[in-house]
This record gives sequence, structure tokens and C-alpha cells, in this order.
Amino acid sequence: MSRWARLVLAALLYAVVALVALVVVLRAFNIDYGPLLYLITITPYMLPLAVVALIVAVVAKMWPAVIISGVVLALLSSWWLPPFFGSTAGSGAAAPITVVTSNLEFGGAQASAVVALVSSQRADVLAVQELTHSELTRLDEAGISRLLPYRVVKPDEGPAGTGLWSKYPLTALPPASGTTFASVFANVDLPWGSARLASIHPAAPQPTSNTAWRADNQILVGILRAVSGPVMVLGDFNATRDHRSIRELESAGFEDASTIAGAGLVRTWPVGQAYFLPFPTPPIAGIDHVLTRDWLATATHVDTVTIPGTDHRALVASYS
Repeated sequence: MSRWARLVLAALLYAVVALVALVVVLRAFNIDYGPLLYLITITPYMLPLAVVALIVAVVAKMWPAVIISGVVLALLSSWWLPPFFGSTAGSGAAAPITVVTSNLEFGGAQASAVVALVSSQRADVLAVQELTHSELTRLDEAGISRLLPYRVVKPDEGPAGTGLWSKYPLTALPPASGTTFASVFANVDLPWGSARLASIHPAAPQPTSNTAWRADNQILVGILRAVSGPVMVLGDFNATRDHRSIRELESAGFEDASTIAGAGLVRTWPVGQAYFLPFPTPPIAGIDHVLTRDWLATATHVDTVTIPGTDHRALVASYS
């Protein structure tokens, strides 16, 4: 290899290593202010980059790059290999349950498609975010109450409304106060006993300010940490597994259905063209989740489904 070719290779290699290391540092230390939060979103994509960088560095005998690549690869592997292999959360002692969560994008999602998904999946619970009054009417007209007769809903205009439907009786609990959008909470009487359900939707982070996002998550994480007994939280968290709020919930004992089921990288957003990109993309981030703590059943399958009229894919999780 010529001297110039080696210099070009070294420059490219160290640029890649620097990017991967930056993302890893941001994620490891919760440095999520302003646009840095968006870089944390791409953390799982750094894993294959780190593998390639390590291989190239070893072949080229660029030992500083070998050391840095090896360290960040070890961290990335510890964070992102477990979701591909699953876990044994839950005792498996409860009756099977299937749940669906869907962001309706300002109430523009096709209500009949949402109801059809609930029907085809034989879902026991539906959580929605960005539920408007008109969308609630359309869901009723499409027959959601025939499938899931119990509800706790707080519709509003724009992105502020939220709702829960269930096959089993629900008792409404006080909603979260002080958050940008509504989040609803309920007790549900399941065949194996009582549990807590929540449909949540913290504010989305903005490129220049994450103040509302951070404040909402602080409120919601505080509420969820204080819940005792079996609890399931569904919704548009506006955060991936690598962001502060999800990690705080995981440290409090909550587990993501996709991790339990071994579903790997489950991407739900954006569908079509994201507001900050000049072109359409496939979903790149998993910001919709189903989290449980002290749940008696184990998540066995997680899938995403496109609903016309919304920029989120609906998330379906089955427990048995």
C-alpha cells in the first residue's frame, strides 16, 4: 500500500472510529442536550460500524484504532446483543395477552385499519396517542367498542390526546399532571388478577431544546417508579432504548417486550418522510414501546404494522 493510500485509509478509519466513539460516549453518559439527543438515536447502527472499523484497524495494524474500536465494540455489544437473544422475564403463570399501541398522528390514522389490526391480532388491550375527538368518533364508528368494550380516554386536539381500550374491566386512575400531552392510567381486572395499565406520550425532543421532553419524562418516570404490583406501560415514548428515560425505567425493573422476546432492533418511526429530513426513509428508530414490571406472563412475539395516515408503525406485543 502506498504512503498516500495509507494516509487516506487512516483518515477514513479514524473518522469512523471518532463517530462511533462519540455516539458511545453520549449514550454512556446521558449527554442528550439539543441535537446530541438525535445522535444517541443511531447507537445500534454503530455496532456494525465498530466491527468493520476493528477489522480494518487490525489488518492495517493501526493499533490506537484497534484499541478504541475494541472498547466501543465491547460496550455496544453489551447494550445491543441481548435484545436479539431474549430473556426469561415473567413467570409464564398468567393467561396469554396481546396488546397494541399506536400513535395516530394528530388523529389522522385510518380508524378502520386500527380496528382491523385489533381484530386480526385478537388484541386484549389497545393504547393510542394523539387521539382527537373526531378520531375517537371514527374509532367508535369502526367498531372498537365491540372488540374492546372498556375504555379510559382523554381526547384532545393535535398531539395531546391519549386513550386506553381493554377487553377486561378498567378503572380509571388520576392522569399524570404537568405533562405536555395527556397520559392515562387505569387498573385492569385480568383473569389472573389486577394490574396497572398506562398509555403515555411525553413531548417530542426538539433540535434546539429538549426542555419539555426532559420535564415530561421526569414526571412520568417518577410516577411509574412508584407503582407497585404488575404494571404495563404502552405508548410513544419519543425515546429509544438508548435514551435516558428508557434506561431509567429499565434500572427501575421495567423490561421492554422486544428485549424479552428477542425481537432485536424494532423500528417504528418514521413512516414516510420525517419532518427534519428532506426525503422519505424507512423506519429508523424504535420510539414506541411496551414495558412491563412484575408481569406474570413473558413476551413471546413483537411485531410492527403500518397503519395508513400516521407516521408511526403500530407495535403489537404478545405475552404468554
